[in-house]
Amino acid sequence: MEKLGVQPFYLIAQIVNFLVLFVLLKKFLYKPILKVLDERKKKIQDGLDKAKRIDGEMQALEEKKVQEFEKAKKEAQEILEDAKKSAQELKAEMTNQAQEEAAKIKKQALVNFKEEKKKMMEEFKAQTAWLVLTTTKQVLKQSLDVKKQRQLIKNVLEDMKKLPERKR
Repeated sequence: MEKLGVQPFYLIAQIVNFLVLFVLLKKFLYKPILKVLDERKKKIQDGLDKAKRIDGEMQALEEKKVQEFEKAKKEAQEILEDAKKSAQELKAEMTNQAQEEAAKIKKQALVNFKEEKKKMMEEFKAQTAWLVLTTTKQVLKQSLDVKKQRQLIKNVLEDMKKLPERKR
């Protein structure tokens, strides 16, 4: 080997130096670098796991939000339907009340009309009787005596009382 220019003592010394350097580098440099790399790898994996968990939670929250929205929409629809139903019932009730009130007013108006008609007929009878009596009085004063006048007035009044009853 000496012919090749390699001296065995130096070769062994270099091999020992290389092994010592290798052991020292492995112990003080390689292991801490691997440890740092493993820690970083673990942090990255934890971050990915956390991101996946958060993504899952976000999806669950989104689904829950959609469900709550659908539930609120359904409740709003039910409330709207109930309000429409109540409005229709109220409308029907108010219509019935208005019809009943109109019937009462019509009935009262008819009663009032009949009473007014009766009063007018009585007033008409009284006025007619007074006119007939006055006219008769004037005519009878000229042609009849007092006894005949009274009998004639009495007969006319009785006839007038019977006259409206026949028309009814």
